Amino acid sequence: MEIQNSKPDIVSTRVGVVLADLGKLTVIALKYLIVHLNTLQHCFEFEILDVDTENDPLLNLLRDGEIVDRNKCRDMLEDFAARTDAQVAREQHDFDLAETTFPQGLIVITRARFSDGHLGLKREEVQIQALGNWGQSMAPPSIFEFIIARLLRQAASFAAPSVSKSVHLGTKGCLFDFTADLGEAR
Repeated sequence: MEIQNSKPDIVSTRVGVVLADLGKLTVIALKYLIVHLNTLQHCFEFEILDVDTENDPLLNLLRDGEIVDRNKCRDMLEDFAARTDAQVAREQHDFDLAETTFPQGLIVITRARFSDGHLGLKREEVQIQALGNWGQSMAPPSIFEFIIARLLRQAASFAAPSVSKSVHLGTKGCLFDFTADLGEAR
């Protein structure tokens, strides 16, 4: 008797994660937490992309502690996506990989902050988490938990673009809760 797998094949949304200058954060722990998400769920496949933070114009602008104009960053996102796709394609070729597709979206995590106080920026397939305003007084959640929750929220908006406008007031534990006071975000 042949046993058939009753689980349907799940098509996951691939999300490339780029870690900009994160200052004193323990990057190894953050990388582990991000890729560990791949073992906990199957809707999104998170990939850490190693982009040259020293020479990339956008990532150079998004350094730890810098105050950055959001509109200036928005204007740089299309070129950043093209540079990142080109780098992924080169690495796929150099290592003779069978997989030649690209992530459906890119998320940049940085400890820079936007001058208008916003924590995020999105333009088509690129999103930025600018967490320079984070302070220990805002915990819980920890900054790592906050990054992971925002990462899942951003990945959901790549998979279903209509949900990116689903932000609502309240702190009930939904990915799309909004509060003006980060200390109230749980």
